[in-house]
Amino acid sequence: MLHGAELLAALFASDRLRALDLRYCCIADTGLAALAACPHLGGLRRLHLQRNRVTVEDVRSLHRFTELTELDLRYNDLGEAGAQELLAAPFAGSLTRLWPYDSDVGQDGVRKLAQAAHLPPGLRSMWRCV
Repeated sequence: MLHGAELLAALFASDRLRALDLRYCCIADTGLAALAACPHLGGLRRLHLQRNRVTVEDVRSLHRFTELTELDLRYNDLGEAGAQELLAAPFAGSLTRLWPYDSDVGQDGVRKLAQAAHLPPGLRSMWRCV
């Protein structure tokens, strides 16, 4: 049985890491850029970045995670431009869960998310109710 660092090394080496929860870690720009540059995280499906000082520039770096289906960006100041970058991401059409709050993206960002034809219908309806 693998433990600690051996387990992490095995997960990264095999590209099997599917979920990463970094809520409240304050990783900000440099940390998120380093994550996005890691060649062993390309298979991530669930990424939780709640309250990490993520900005619109950081959202652009998330585009590398093409297999994301779940993304938690609550309590990050994304603004309308961040919402637009989320919609431009290659994973946008595959998302089953997307968690920024309306205050994270602003009213114009909410409108963009509610009207995004390539977001799954369930997500669009959720944003229409905000």
